Order: sequence, then structure tokens, then C-alpha cells
Amino acid sequence: MRLPPVTIDPAPADPVLLRGHGQHRIDSVWANEAGDRTYHVRGKTNLVTYHELYRPYLEAAGLFSVLPLVPMNSDASLITPLVERWRPESSTFHLPFGEVTITLEDVVTLSGLAIDGDAVVVDIPVEEWSTICLRLLGRVPSYVSGGVGVVRTVWLRDEFSHQPGNASQEVTEQFARAYVISLMGGVLFTYRSGATVHL
Repeated sequence: MRLPPVTIDPAPADPVLLRGHGQHRIDSVWANEAGDRTYHVRGKTNLVTYHELYRPYLEAAGLFSVLPLVPMNSDASLITPLVERWRPESSTFHLPFGEVTITLEDVVTLSGLAIDGDAVVVDIPVEEWSTICLRLLGRVPSYVSGGVGVVRTVWLRDEFSHQPGNASQEVTEQFARAYVISLMGGVLFTYRSGATVHL
């Protein structure tokens, strides 16, 4: 026996509880105004080029397991339906069988990142930002993007994608740090457009 097809309207029956209703891109989908628009994953366009010399630094930082995520191509035909079901108010996907969210366990399973240990939180005073940037990367961008402590991913890519063949250990460490910063901002913690990353 064949069951009849089921049509599910992704829009909420009553949007009164949705604080951001009318302000998220999903609202144009629900109103049938998006047309054939497809959505894509942000980031990963301005990554610093990986070099095998960075491996020991990535392993020491516990980030080597993330490398398989870098060349991953996203499928817009899969991303778009997820965007259609996303509710920013509750950070959940509204699916026919209920609400679903991404958990820390999901992130660990997919990325291989460790979640135990101390959190890394550093507050860099404004007056020390250039000094810290120079110490970590060996150079400072000639601009300030979005405030002190933020660098453009394009700058990172342009400055650090071609490591000199005869580089010293210090220069290799600086390039490896730039790669890690690029990885953080372009893959792990993409911020809005993916155009900037916090140092």
C-alpha cells in the first residue's frame, strides 16, 4: 500500500513566540519570497595554505584532527533545507519529528577536538595588540579591521600562504600560528562573513 505524499509547511503556525520573526533570512523562505535561492557555508575561502612543517605545532595544540575538515566541500542543496528549518531564537532546527540542535558531543564526534582541560581566554589590552601580533606572527597588518585584535583572513592568506623554503624555526612557528588562526576563523569559529578572525 502506497501512502500519499505529505506536505509540511516549514513556517511556524503561530510566530508570536519567535522574537526575531521577520528579521532572519529564513523569513523570506517561509514567505515564499526567496525563489530558487541557495545558501552556502561561510568561510574556508581565505585559508592560509597548509604545509607539512606545521604538523608538530597542530598536534601539540590538539588541532591536527581538524585537518580533514578543511578540504570538505559543502553541498548547497543540503545546506538550504537546513537554513529553511533553522530558528535563531532557540538555536534549533525545526524538523517534522521535533526540534534538533547541535551539541558539543556532535562537535567532538565530527571534529575530533578535545573538550576537556582549561579554557583558553586571553584579554589583550588595546595598547598591546600590535606588540602581541608582532610577537606571534612576526608582522602587523597596516590596518585595523573591526577593532583591535581582529585581522582580515585575506591578509593572513596573502602574508602566510607561501613559506620561504629556507625559513628558520621561528619563521616556521609564525607561519604555523597564522595557519592555526586562519583555521580557527575560517573553519572552526567562522564569524559572519568569514572575512575576519580574532587574534
